[in-house]
Amino acid sequence: MINNEVFKYYIMGGDPGVEMLSSVYKGKGIRAHILSNNGYGAGVIANKIDELIFSGLS
Repeated sequence: MINNEVFKYYIMGGDPGVEMLSSVYKGKGIRAHILSNNGYGAGVIANKIDELIFSGLS
């Protein structure tokens, strides 16, 4: 939450060797869907996307 408002909704999942993270940034009209075929990495990319979007909120 940022300023008592939901920043994003997300869902994550995976199986051995794959990972998926899908986010909707409420109020920004942005959706990000990340797929990884090595079992890790989607969270790192999602964090960078969060940083970019959050830096645009200031």
